[in-house]
Amino acid sequence: VCGAELCDDGNTDDCDGCRADYRDRESGCGDGFLCGAEACDDGNTDDCDGCAADCSALETGCGDGFLCGAEACDDGNTDDCDGCRADCSAPETGCGDGFLCGAEVCDDGNTDDCDGCAADCSVLETGCGDGVACGAEACDDGNADDCDGCRADCSADETGCGDGFLCGAEACDDGNTAAGDGCGAACAVEHGFTCTGEPSVCAGTCGDGLVAADEACDDGNRTPGDGCDAACDGEPGWSCSGEPSVCGAGCGDGAVASGEECDDGNTAAGDGCNGTCDVEHGFTCAGEPSVCAGTCGDGLLAAAEACDDGNTAAGDGCSEVCAVETGFTCAGEPSACSRGSGSGGCGCRTIPPAAAWPGLALAAALAALSGRRRRR
Repeated sequence: VCGAELCDDGNTDDCDGCRADYRDRESGCGDGFLCGAEACDDGNTDDCDGCAADCSALETGCGDGFLCGAEACDDGNTDDCDGCRADCSAPETGCGDGFLCGAEVCDDGNTDDCDGCAADCSVLETGCGDGVACGAEACDDGNADDCDGCRADCSADETGCGDGFLCGAEACDDGNTAAGDGCGAACAVEHGFTCTGEPSVCAGTCGDGLVAADEACDDGNRTPGDGCDAACDGEPGWSCSGEPSVCGAGCGDGAVASGEECDDGNTAAGDGCNGTCDVEHGFTCAGEPSVCAGTCGDGLLAAAEACDDGNTAAGDGCSEVCAVETGFTCAGEPSACSRGSGSGGCGCRTIPPAAAWPGLALAAALAALSGRRRRR
């Protein structure tokens, strides 16, 4: 080593430890001399200055594989969906990273449902029928069809008979499986009912001859006055049975119906209103229930009357209350009364007053005259 030489390795070759002009030593990467496998050598061992710290590569920016400056990542290429964005701005982590990659249908940068993109990035959320139950939706099966488990408007789950929705073979569905309300446990319309709507509203049809719902009778018409009225209620004084209902006067129920003369609330005879609700001989009946009484003075024996001579005069054998007077015997209708033997009387037959029986007046007068003549 002489003069200005810093080294002298006995040759004029570079990259063997001493520069060919002997003016500098070569120490490897970072010495500023491009030797061996070095791709670059910028005289230092810093990254991000154009040459990698190990001199293995030139640094050209995003896609060179070196993370420098504002780069969030650098995977050595400028492709998306491989873990690092093509512009090295962000790592790609999959659904929820905001980058649409692979099988993703959408990616809104989060993994929440009901914000326009499903949590798994599998579907755009457009509302009812998108398969994601959001907001007020009770269900969402991915379509707008009824009778497949979820209503077309996503308002309710469909569970079958009793859910209030008409599906399949159901003839009605009133929202329950109770029997006797028009729509039976198997969602079939019950005898005598008509059902419409969803949920089904069921009602008996008055006048169809079928006794249903709250109908007391149904005689096949809606004509009043025949025992079963226009609303299919039984009319007072009638009794109805069967389908179609056959109605008859209900003798003994206390209501006077068509064909009845009276109805005293029973079917016993002898109380003025008999077992067929006809007024019995000698009685007068009024009211509901009928109150019946004999009419003293009408010449008919009824109720507690011991006699009835066609008047209410006293002293003729049958008193004003139709009781037999002392010393008399009475028989027949109208009652004929006479004094009994040993009574101290004449033993003559007592004739009712002429005012009551005008036809007997002359006979009474002649009998009296004849008696006076005999006594003379």
